[in-house]
Amino acid sequence: MTDARLEIAAGFATLQGPKADNQDFGGVHIGTAAEQREHGVVAVIADGVSGSKAGRMAAELTTRSFIDGYLDQNPLNGIAANGIKALRGFNRWLHSRGRIDPAMEGAATTFTALILRGREATALHVGDSRAWHFRDGVLTRLTEDHTRAQQGLSHVLYRAVGIEADVKLDVRQMRLEPHDRLLLTTDGVHGVLADAVIASLLGRRSSPDADAKAILAEVEAAGARDNATAIVIDVVRTGAPDWEAITAEAEGLAILPDGQVLVAFERDHRIWSYGRDAADRPSPRPRPGHAFANNEGMEGMVGDGAGGWYVAGEGGGFWHCDLTACEARAAPPETPLAGYRPTGLALDAQTGGLLMLERYYEAPIDTRIRVRRIDRNGQVTAELVALRLPATVDNFEGIATTLNADGSQRVYILSDDNFSDRQRTLLLAFDLTAAR
Repeated sequence: MTDARLEIAAGFATLQGPKADNQDFGGVHIGTAAEQREHGVVAVIADGVSGSKAGRMAAELTTRSFIDGYLDQNPLNGIAANGIKALRGFNRWLHSRGRIDPAMEGAATTFTALILRGREATALHVGDSRAWHFRDGVLTRLTEDHTRAQQGLSHVLYRAVGIEADVKLDVRQMRLEPHDRLLLTTDGVHGVLADAVIASLLGRRSSPDADAKAILAEVEAAGARDNATAIVIDVVRTGAPDWEAITAEAEGLAILPDGQVLVAFERDHRIWSYGRDAADRPSPRPRPGHAFANNEGMEGMVGDGAGGWYVAGEGGGFWHCDLTACEARAAPPETPLAGYRPTGLALDAQTGGLLMLERYYEAPIDTRIRVRRIDRNGQVTAELVALRLPATVDNFEGIATTLNADGSQRVYILSDDNFSDRQRTLLLAFDLTAAR
């Protein structure tokens, strides 16, 4: 039996620069074999906000509390959910201390974490520290700075740990391959060095520790203006597929006339078909189905009643598939969709077409949804329902329909609310009295 554990190497370097003290803090928790398998490897970097009291304390406590809190969660909840829950609790404490303790007045810090498990990395981020990915000479930034866009205010944070009673984390997942490099930096690094310089230094391919030190040496040579910290992580080999993460992000379900069950997995970018064995039970292992070139959301899927199925992507694509191929009926737009995006599909019992559920995505948490009638080429034929709910139930994913005895159609819409640690679920039902 092969040892399929993830193996990494990490290096750390920090520079005080011209400041009176160093308010950066970072760490990498490799953990035991069991911790790696269940929770992954955790790397965190934090930069205490200048001008507030106890910036260094905020950065260090945030890093240590996050790692401890994350490892204390049930791994079956998922990496992102556990990370968000771990940081939210500490954020509430830090925010309250900053309001009542004069020694910690206004204490706040940036926070950027990378969690590596199996063959994937998850970035959790708030503030203006950064996470990067380096592969085959190409450097990709994984995070966005939460700073003011106005001229002269680019150093002012509008989101960070401790600023408000609640904290919203940006989340991004990506696949890992052997020889990938990952990098965490505070703004004392990327505020001085251009992306091309950072890429060149990572391309040296010395040890992670040597290259982390080389990055800071370049900062010093270019004229350090702040504390600067870098963590370099090399992926020596990837682990076994993270089945918990893959199967936790099932987005679409369809059943074919022959009994095959089709499931669209957002994380795997693929539709899997589950067959049946001789005892008429679902097969214990999925058979890989159609792979898509990119994520596309894989948000909605429904059978066509004739052995095929339709798929709606979060990015606006629409396909018709059978067991041999998928045909694009509507291509995703060149620019990302703004506002409403597809999250579910259902057969339209009144017209023979389809109903598409869409959720509004511009705000971090938004309660607007709508249902539109589309034809089997993905073209909109009617706007049916638009709702804005008073409750904070923000992740509408499921839609299903039945035909009532009087010819009206009952529509069910389900929210799983996976962006909230309250995990509230809401089922809506309403009747469409006519096919319009």
